[in-house]
This record gives sequence, C-alpha cells and structure tokens, in this order.
Amino acid sequence: MNSESDIREHLPANVLNWLYAYQREHQFPSLEAAIVDIVCQFYSQAAYLPERVAELEQRLNALSREVIHLRQKLPETYDRLREQLAAVRLSHSGILHNLRDRLEALEAEVFANPPNAADAEVDS
Repeated sequence: MNSESDIREHLPANVLNWLYAYQREHQFPSLEAAIVDIVCQFYSQAAYLPERVAELEQRLNALSREVIHLRQKLPETYDRLREQLAAVRLSHSGILHNLRDRLEALEAEVFANPPNAADAEVDS
C-alpha cells in the first residue's frame, strides 16, 4: 500500500459504510479519526483479553461440572418421579373406587325405594 494512497481505496464497500456510520454516530471530524478511535479501543481492550478468556474458561468449567452432575442425577430423579406418579395414580384409583362404591350405594337406595304417589305430588 502506497503511503500517499487514501485508505478508502483499499476498504470493501460494506466496511467503508460501517466506518462512515461510526464516524457520524460518534461525531468524529474525519474517517481517519474514527479509525484511530477504533484501533485505540481495540488495543486498550486487548490488555483485558487474557483475563476475560480465563474468566470464561472458569465459567465453562463450572458449567461443565454442573452438566455432569445433572446427568448423573437424572436417572435418580427420573425414578423418583415415576414412583411419585405411581403413588398418585394409586391414590386416585382408590378415590375413584370409593366414589364408585358410594354412588352405587346411593343408587341402590334411591332406586330400591321408588317414590310413592304422595312424594310424586310434592315433587310436582
């Protein structure tokens, strides 16, 4: 690249459009000032990059341990939930059986004693 050439000649159109937008957004007097700002920000953030990578590695390791723990715990949790579901089904089965017995007893009592004429008159 010739030191006399304009940087705009060497940039793709989409990059150039982004740089112009950045320049307008941050109110830089020239495109070169916007580029200098971007480069300075990059190098000031680059000093923190190793720390950020280390933090991300620690978080990744912690999450990996948690996933391993959850995978190990999954069969136990699944079995416990199946037991609870079976208990609920058994309980509901007992309740339904009890209700059926009570309904049958009530039906037997009601239909065993048909209403007499006096009861029919009162009902009408």
